[in-house]
Amino acid sequence: ITTFSIGADSYKCHTFTSSGTFTVAEGTRNIDILLVAGGGSGGGRHGGGGGSGGLVIKTARSTGVGSYSIVIGAGAAAPSPVYAVGTNGSNSTAFGFTSVGGGGGGVYAAPAVQPNGLAGGSGGGGLGDTPNTAGGASTQQSAGTPTDSPNNVTAYGNAGGVGYHGPNDARMCGGGGGAGAVGGTGGVNTAPYIGGAG
Repeated sequence: ITTFSIGADSYKCHTFTSSGTFTVAEGTRNIDILLVAGGGSGGGRHGGGGGSGGLVIKTARSTGVGSYSIVIGAGAAAPSPVYAVGTNGSNSTAFGFTSVGGGGGGVYAAPAVQPNGLAGGSGGGGLGDTPNTAGGASTQQSAGTPTDSPNNVTAYGNAGGVGYHGPNDARMCGGGGGAGAVGGTGGVNTAPYIGGAG
């Protein structure tokens, strides 16, 4: 718990890095909520990057006396074995809102080939071993799109980047999507592709 001020207004910030309970002992409080899910893991061999967890922002939520469960979703573990498909992160929930876990990255891993990135809060990137493999879609909506009622709620998430397999056997995976932008697209003779901006 920390405190800070903006102008003449004082605030108390409750930060949960693991699941727990938020308690209002008396009265009614207006709270602002920033809720982030766990990120997805990258794929294994020539795999795409994992997508970031979805982001939900809610302002001025009226909260009465009581105890409120806060669930913090974990990020996905690294793929095992090394050729495994990336996996999605876990959802986070609080005060009736859900941020969606990030999508896993695509991979070339016979016999279970999953070239495209998986959908998630932000999608995972496509693998770099097949021409133009798709990044996973965002299931948290595109950046800036309101998704819940009542008002003052905004959810952020973007698709993963497209993977690329080009001349001279160049393999460039797509980056995972971020809250502010889609994941980078693979290309020939370029640096490894970055994830979408947060």
